Amino acid sequence: MSLAKHAQARRMLMFNSTAFVIGSLVLFGSLGFSAFSVNRTWTIIQFIGYGLFAVLPFLGAWWAFKQMDYGSSIRRGIFSWFYILVVMVLKML
Repeated sequence: MSLAKHAQARRMLMFNSTAFVIGSLVLFGSLGFSAFSVNRTWTIIQFIGYGLFAVLPFLGAWWAFKQMDYGSSIRRGIFSWFYILVVMVLKML
């Protein structure tokens, strides 16, 4: 692989990681307040979805980068914070 592709993938991984961490803080801040609400089922579904659709792809992005599969690393990184974005938008509706 070329150094340019590696550098671009590393930048995207750092951007995706930053978006994941900031989004996770915001999501857990909002979930913390709603954990004591009447609709606990929705909160539990969000936690399970977070684990399946955000944390696992985030870890997969780092694993793919380690294996030098840069395309998969970028896709998984974007998917990891996209779930958080979708949940936050749904909460605003």
